[in-house]
Amino acid sequence: MRNKIVLTAFIVIAAAASVQVFRAGDHASAPADRAISRGSPAAPVWIVEYVDLQCAVCRMGSAKIERFMERFPGRVYLQERLHPLAGHAHGMTAALYARCAARQGKYWEFTRAVFAQQTVWSDVSDVRPYLRRYASEAGLNPRALEACAGDPAARRALEEETKKANSIGVRMTPTYFINGRMAAGIAQLEDELTKLAQKAG
Repeated sequence: MRNKIVLTAFIVIAAAASVQVFRAGDHASAPADRAISRGSPAAPVWIVEYVDLQCAVCRMGSAKIERFMERFPGRVYLQERLHPLAGHAHGMTAALYARCAARQGKYWEFTRAVFAQQTVWSDVSDVRPYLRRYASEAGLNPRALEACAGDPAARRALEEETKKANSIGVRMTPTYFINGRMAAGIAQLEDELTKLAQKAG
Protein backbone atom coordinates (compact mmCIF):
# COMPACT_ATOMS: atom_id res chain seq x y z
CA MET A 1 0.00 0.00 0.00
CA ARG A 2 2.84 2.38 0.95
CA ASN A 3 4.62 1.67 -2.34
CA LYS A 4 1.44 2.42 -4.28
CA ILE A 5 1.04 5.76 -2.48
CA VAL A 6 4.65 6.68 -3.24
CA LEU A 7 4.22 5.70 -6.90
CA THR A 8 1.02 7.73 -7.21
CA ALA A 9 2.70 10.77 -5.67
CA PHE A 10 5.61 10.42 -8.08
CA ILE A 11 3.24 10.29 -11.08
CA VAL A 12 1.38 13.40 -9.94
CA ILE A 13 4.64 15.31 -9.41
CA ALA A 14 5.98 14.22 -12.80
CA ALA A 15 2.75 15.15 -14.53
CA ALA A 16 2.73 18.54 -12.81
CA ALA A 17 6.26 19.16 -14.04
CA SER A 18 5.15 18.30 -17.57
CA VAL A 19 2.27 20.75 -17.26
CA GLN A 20 4.71 23.53 -16.45
CA VAL A 21 6.65 22.76 -19.64
CA PHE A 22 3.40 22.66 -21.56
CA ARG A 23 2.22 26.00 -20.23
CA ALA A 24 5.42 27.61 -21.36
CA GLY A 25 5.10 26.26 -24.90
CA ASP A 26 3.95 28.20 -27.95
CA HIS A 27 0.66 26.31 -28.11
CA ALA A 28 -0.23 27.62 -24.65
CA SER A 29 0.91 31.20 -25.18
CA ALA A 30 -2.62 32.55 -25.61
CA PRO A 31 -4.99 32.63 -22.63
CA ALA A 32 -7.35 29.67 -22.58
CA ASP A 33 -10.94 30.40 -23.54
CA ARG A 34 -12.98 29.10 -20.62
CA ALA A 35 -15.94 28.56 -22.95
CA ILE A 36 -14.05 25.85 -24.84
CA SER A 37 -12.13 24.31 -21.98
CA ARG A 38 -13.16 21.78 -19.36
CA GLY A 39 -11.73 20.77 -16.03
CA SER A 40 -9.32 22.58 -13.75
CA PRO A 41 -6.02 24.05 -14.98
CA ALA A 42 -4.55 22.54 -11.79
CA ALA A 43 -5.23 19.01 -13.11
CA PRO A 44 -2.12 16.86 -13.65
CA VAL A 45 -2.99 16.08 -17.28
CA TRP A 46 -3.42 18.84 -19.85
CA ILE A 47 -4.83 18.04 -23.27
CA VAL A 48 -5.09 20.55 -26.11
CA GLU A 49 -7.19 19.10 -28.91
CA TYR A 50 -7.18 20.58 -32.44
CA VAL A 51 -10.29 19.52 -34.31
CA ASP A 52 -12.16 20.03 -37.55
CA LEU A 53 -15.84 19.41 -36.88
CA GLN A 54 -16.24 17.74 -40.29
CA CYS A 55 -13.41 15.30 -39.52
CA ALA A 56 -14.70 11.80 -38.72
CA VAL A 57 -11.51 10.84 -36.88
CA CYS A 58 -11.86 13.98 -34.73
CA ARG A 59 -15.30 12.76 -33.71
CA MET A 60 -13.85 9.42 -32.62
CA GLY A 61 -10.94 11.07 -30.82
CA SER A 62 -13.25 13.38 -28.88
CA ALA A 63 -15.27 10.37 -27.76
CA LYS A 64 -12.10 8.65 -26.53
CA ILE A 65 -11.08 11.71 -24.52
CA GLU A 66 -14.59 11.93 -23.09
CA ARG A 67 -14.37 8.33 -21.87
CA PHE A 68 -10.90 8.95 -20.43
CA MET A 69 -12.17 11.98 -18.49
CA GLU A 70 -15.06 9.94 -17.15
CA ARG A 71 -12.64 7.22 -16.05
CA PHE A 72 -10.32 9.70 -14.33
CA PRO A 73 -12.55 12.49 -13.01
CA GLY A 74 -10.73 15.63 -11.96
CA ARG A 75 -7.44 14.49 -13.51
CA VAL A 76 -7.74 16.17 -16.94
CA TYR A 77 -7.83 19.76 -18.14
CA LEU A 78 -9.04 19.87 -21.75
CA GLN A 79 -8.81 22.73 -24.23
CA GLU A 80 -10.43 22.27 -27.62
CA ARG A 81 -9.23 24.43 -30.50
CA LEU A 82 -10.98 24.71 -33.83
CA HIS A 83 -8.80 23.94 -36.81
CA PRO A 84 -10.95 23.74 -39.98
CA LEU A 85 -9.16 22.20 -42.94
CA ALA A 86 -9.40 23.54 -46.49
CA GLY A 87 -10.32 20.09 -47.75
CA HIS A 88 -13.56 20.03 -45.78
CA ALA A 89 -16.29 22.06 -47.48
CA HIS A 90 -18.20 22.80 -44.28
CA GLY A 91 -15.32 22.84 -41.80
CA MET A 92 -15.01 26.62 -41.57
CA THR A 93 -18.77 27.23 -41.36
CA ALA A 94 -19.15 24.63 -38.60
CA ALA A 95 -16.18 26.15 -36.77
CA LEU A 96 -17.68 29.63 -37.01
CA TYR A 97 -20.98 28.47 -35.54
CA ALA A 98 -19.13 26.59 -32.81
CA ARG A 99 -17.06 29.63 -31.91
CA CYS A 100 -20.27 31.69 -31.79
CA ALA A 101 -21.94 29.02 -29.65
CA ALA A 102 -19.02 29.44 -27.23
CA ARG A 103 -19.88 33.13 -26.89
CA GLN A 104 -23.25 32.03 -25.54
CA GLY A 105 -21.70 29.45 -23.23
CA LYS A 106 -23.04 26.52 -25.26
CA TYR A 107 -19.94 25.29 -27.06
CA TRP A 108 -19.94 21.76 -25.71
CA GLU A 109 -23.68 21.24 -26.15
CA PHE A 110 -23.48 22.46 -29.74
CA THR A 111 -20.36 20.58 -30.80
CA ARG A 112 -21.60 17.31 -29.29
CA ALA A 113 -24.69 17.59 -31.48
CA VAL A 114 -22.61 18.51 -34.53
CA PHE A 115 -20.33 15.51 -34.03
CA ALA A 116 -23.26 13.19 -33.31
CA GLN A 117 -24.97 14.19 -36.57
CA GLN A 118 -21.80 14.52 -38.64
CA THR A 119 -22.77 11.88 -41.21
CA VAL A 120 -26.09 13.71 -41.75
CA TRP A 121 -24.68 17.12 -42.67
CA SER A 122 -21.21 16.44 -44.08
CA ASP A 123 -22.33 15.94 -47.68
CA VAL A 124 -25.16 18.48 -47.95
CA SER A 125 -24.83 21.50 -50.22
CA ASP A 126 -25.86 24.05 -47.57
CA VAL A 127 -24.91 23.14 -44.01
CA ARG A 128 -26.31 26.22 -42.32
CA PRO A 129 -29.90 24.97 -41.78
CA TYR A 130 -28.49 21.91 -40.02
CA LEU A 131 -26.20 23.96 -37.81
CA ARG A 132 -29.06 26.28 -36.94
CA ARG A 133 -31.18 23.31 -35.91
CA TYR A 134 -28.44 21.91 -33.65
CA ALA A 135 -27.95 25.37 -32.19
CA SER A 136 -31.65 25.69 -31.47
CA GLU A 137 -31.69 22.29 -29.78
CA ALA A 138 -28.73 23.41 -27.67
CA GLY A 139 -30.66 26.47 -26.53
CA LEU A 140 -28.76 29.19 -28.39
CA ASN A 141 -30.18 32.59 -29.23
CA PRO A 142 -30.62 32.35 -33.03
CA ARG A 143 -30.38 36.09 -33.78
CA ALA A 144 -27.16 36.52 -31.82
CA LEU A 145 -25.77 33.34 -33.37
CA GLU A 146 -26.36 34.52 -36.94
CA ALA A 147 -24.98 37.99 -36.22
CA CYS A 148 -21.82 36.44 -34.83
CA ALA A 149 -21.40 33.85 -37.60
CA GLY A 150 -21.82 36.56 -40.24
CA ASP A 151 -19.23 38.86 -38.68
CA PRO A 152 -16.05 38.96 -40.82
CA ALA A 153 -14.02 39.48 -37.65
CA ALA A 154 -15.08 36.03 -36.40
CA ARG A 155 -13.77 34.40 -39.57
CA ARG A 156 -10.53 36.37 -39.39
CA ALA A 157 -10.01 35.26 -35.80
CA LEU A 158 -10.40 31.61 -36.81
CA GLU A 159 -8.00 32.06 -39.71
CA GLU A 160 -5.44 33.59 -37.35
CA GLU A 161 -5.84 30.67 -34.95
CA THR A 162 -5.26 28.27 -37.84
CA LYS A 163 -2.08 30.09 -38.84
CA LYS A 164 -0.82 29.95 -35.26
CA ALA A 165 -1.55 26.22 -35.09
CA ASN A 166 0.32 25.67 -38.34
CA SER A 167 3.30 27.58 -36.96
CA ILE A 168 3.66 25.11 -34.07
CA GLY A 169 3.44 22.04 -36.28
CA VAL A 170 -0.26 21.23 -36.52
CA ARG A 171 -0.63 19.76 -39.99
CA MET A 172 -3.65 17.51 -39.62
CA THR A 173 -6.70 16.87 -37.52
CA PRO A 174 -7.00 15.62 -34.99
CA THR A 175 -3.78 16.76 -33.38
CA TYR A 176 -3.29 16.74 -29.62
CA PHE A 177 -0.78 18.12 -27.16
CA ILE A 178 -0.82 15.96 -24.04
CA ASN A 179 1.28 17.50 -21.29
CA GLY A 180 3.27 19.15 -24.04
CA ARG A 181 3.81 16.03 -26.14
CA MET A 182 2.34 16.19 -29.64
CA ALA A 183 0.12 13.29 -30.70
CA ALA A 184 -0.96 13.48 -34.35
CA GLY A 185 -3.91 11.25 -35.16
CA ILE A 186 -6.01 8.85 -33.17
CA ALA A 187 -3.42 6.06 -32.95
CA GLN A 188 -0.95 8.34 -31.17
CA LEU A 189 -3.76 9.64 -28.96
CA GLU A 190 -4.60 6.08 -27.92
CA ASP A 191 -0.94 5.38 -27.14
CA GLU A 192 -0.63 8.46 -24.93
CA LEU A 193 -3.91 7.82 -23.09
CA THR A 194 -2.90 4.19 -22.50
CA LYS A 195 0.42 5.31 -20.97
CA LEU A 196 -1.38 7.80 -18.71
CA ALA A 197 -3.90 5.15 -17.60
CA GLN A 198 -1.12 2.69 -16.82
CA LYS A 199 0.74 5.29 -14.73
CA ALA A 200 -2.46 6.16 -12.88
CA GLY A 201 -2.94 2.51 -11.98
